[in-house]
Amino acid sequence: MNIKKTIKDNGWTLETLRARMQEIEGREVKQSSMSRIVNSANPTVETLQRLADAMGISVCLFFENNQQGISLVCPHCGKPITLHIDK
Repeated sequence: MNIKKTIKDNGWTLETLRARMQEIEGREVKQSSMSRIVNSANPTVETLQRLADAMGISVCLFFENNQQGISLVCPHCGKPITLHIDK
């Protein structure tokens, strides 16, 4: 999963996306937080959904063109979630 590539491929910069997230969520999103989000090797589903909502895309786009299983962490219990995408 390449969050930065998905952001770029959908015509966003980190700064414009950060501004959009602030607008939608009604709270400050710090630049350092944005950097941590996009560089995370194991983002939560909630984080990916926040990004997708701000960009107006499906969260599924973060997983396209990835041939491996993807591990995520449940935001509620912290246990691993593994997805396998078949084409």
